[in-house]
Amino acid sequence: MEKEFKTKAEALRHMESLGLGQINKSKYNWSELTLTIGEETPRDTSFDLSFESEDDQGFYYYTIENHDSFCRFKMSKTNKNKMITGAIKGNLDLFIEYFVNTKKMVDFSLSKAIIHGNWNIVEYIIKRLDINGNPCWIAIRYNQVEILNNLLDLDYKLTKDWLAYCMYNDSVDVAKELLLIRKYHLNFKKSELETSWYNREINKNKKTARFVKNLMYFIK
Repeated sequence: MEKEFKTKAEALRHMESLGLGQINKSKYNWSELTLTIGEETPRDTSFDLSFESEDDQGFYYYTIENHDSFCRFKMSKTNKNKMITGAIKGNLDLFIEYFVNTKKMVDFSLSKAIIHGNWNIVEYIIKRLDINGNPCWIAIRYNQVEILNNLLDLDYKLTKDWLAYCMYNDSVDVAKELLLIRKYHLNFKKSELETSWYNREINKNKKTARFVKNLMYFIK
């Protein structure tokens, strides 16, 4: 569901009028914006608002995107399912018992398992099923260091924009792991890391950007 409003206040009132359970602010960005890895100028989502709620029927995820002359309200729903509950809680037995092998359910379960740090679910999915994209990017987005380390140990690869993506999502713990512990920057040429996207993110006043700026000054 998408709808445009002139102001955020109008979008918020619309969201509340839907009556889909108690609405809570989310620490995650539930925007349905498709962020293409490697894209040099993705839309800045730092001024977007993200919320979530649930009722007897399902889980609901809301984003109010901030655009120059309007706000776009987006809502997505996932029906309640014990497979998803298993992914969220890290209950592998429950996950397997109610497993549904569809792209939507597998992708959503994988994201939920990574977000909640449940490696047992992530490992089950990636070792048995064909998945879309690289789960490392989800781990970076949600600052899940242990999940990312496990994926890298299984030979999942990061492309050149991993450092820009860390700064974009302000994933400082992941950035510290990749730079200080794994020294992952040594696997790339300077020109491969310092793309236009990197140069835009490094100048923001986010914790990860400040950390990277200070560190890269000493390791160049």
